[in-house]
Amino acid sequence: MNLKSIITQTGGQSDITDLYLAASEGSTGTFTVGGGTLNVTNIIAGLGTSTLDVTGGGSLVLSPTGTITILGSDYSLDLPGDTTVQDFNVGNATGTTGSYNP
Repeated sequence: MNLKSIITQTGGQSDITDLYLAASEGSTGTFTVGGGTLNVTNIIAGLGTSTLDVTGGGSLVLSPTGTITILGSDYSLDLPGDTTVQDFNVGNATGTTGSYNP
């Protein structure tokens, strides 16, 4: 089943514990923060195509104890300007590979 979900935040504040994007194989999930603040504890990019896009007027706050888990092979995280993270690991789990393109 090919499901497609697009969510756009244009202002205010959203508080999410677990943000799942494209959980199923063949699905597409896009969350755009164009304004306001997205406070999230965990971001889980599933087996489909996942995109988290934070544009000029928006901001993303990942909990200090939060994680970004990428299960599939097609994930995009676009952030504006300077971004600070506590721990950043790419392809560190057994049997995985990853790349980072600043």
